[in-house]
Amino acid sequence: MHDYMDTPEVPHDGDGTGEVRMLDPKRVTLFRSEAGAPRLTLEGEFSCLRLKVMCSFPLSMPDRYISLRDGTNREIGMIENIRDLDGASRKIAGEEIERRYFLPEITAIYELSGQFGSYDWDVETNRGRRKFLTRGRSECIIQLPPNRVFVTDVLGNRYQVPDWTALDRSSSALIYKLL
Repeated sequence: MHDYMDTPEVPHDGDGTGEVRMLDPKRVTLFRSEAGAPRLTLEGEFSCLRLKVMCSFPLSMPDRYISLRDGTNREIGMIENIRDLDGASRKIAGEEIERRYFLPEITAIYELSGQFGSYDWDVETNRGRRKFLTRGRSECIIQLPPNRVFVTDVLGNRYQVPDWTALDRSSSALIYKLL
């Protein structure tokens, strides 16, 4: 299936210049197909039937430098700030980013026990209670300054603690043992 409509030439980042194409958010319209797939129209240029919305810096700047890509993963262009899109487009971009970068926030740790380098976690997240297993400290726990922590379980699911010192006393004490 052809990814583009109404365009004589398929736009992409392979023009040899190495330059990132910054898109004017006023010309960008994101919408969904009847089946719910995200699509894009760049006013006066083309429509993209299969769209991927990706963050250039998903951990540090999830709302900035949003890459819009076609179904073959070629970059169409970049939006500097998601807030500059119209409301409906911003909503769709946000939903796609949320889906792609699913990252529940750990809000409490009920139990954290380890044996032979494996750790069983029983936590509360902003998405509900979760139990998972991690192996090894350095492979599964990453701390970013000042107090942000990322945890990856054995299945590849990721969790975050924006500030481990802001957790309740018991939860802070449990996670501190692994940092």
